[in-house]
Amino acid sequence: VIAGDKESIGKSLDIFKEKGAKRALPLAVSGPFHSSLMKPVAEILKINLYDYFYNRTVSNPKKSTNWYMLRKYTDETNIDKTIYLANKYIDYKKAEGTPEMGPPLGPDYELYLSIFEIVQMLADYPNTEENIILAGLKSKNQWNRQAAIITLKKWGKTENNEIIEQLNKMKESDPESQIKAEI
Repeated sequence: VIAGDKESIGKSLDIFKEKGAKRALPLAVSGPFHSSLMKPVAEILKINLYDYFYNRTVSNPKKSTNWYMLRKYTDETNIDKTIYLANKYIDYKKAEGTPEMGPPLGPDYELYLSIFEIVQMLADYPNTEENIILAGLKSKNQWNRQAAIITLKKWGKTENNEIIEQLNKMKESDPESQIKAEI
C-alpha cells in the first residue's frame, strides 16, 4: 500500500507493472483508513478514526466490515459506546439456532460476521458484556461459538450461570469436535 497524490501514484503503478507486479491499482479512499501504517497520518490530519468508524457503523450497522474497522479503533475510553451500539443494532436472537459447521455463509452472512467481530473485540475487556458472549455461544455459526469460547478463555473465569449452562450443552451436543475440545 502506498499513498500520495494522484500523479505520483499513477507513475508508481506504471513502474510496478513494468517490474512485473501482478496487480497494481489505485484505491479511492476518503481518509487514511486502509492500512494501520496510515494511523500516524490520521493523527497528523487530526482525524479521529474511532469517531469516523463509529459514525460509519451507525449509518450501516449490518455491514460486518464496519464492525471490523470499529473493532480496530475501540479502546478502553470508548468500549462502552461500542457495546451500546452493538446492543442497539445487532439482532442476536436471529443468529441463534441449531449449530452449524463451516464458514458464515448464506443470507445471514453479515449478521454472523458482525457478531464475530464484536465477540472478538470483547476479548480485551473482561466481563464487559456477557450477553454478547452468550449470543456468540448460542449462534448457529461455528465461528461465533469458537470466538466466544476464545474470549471466555482470555477472560479467565465466569460466574454467569447462563454461560456455564450453555457451555455444558455445547460440550455434549456441538457438531464441531474442535469446539467441544476447547470447552
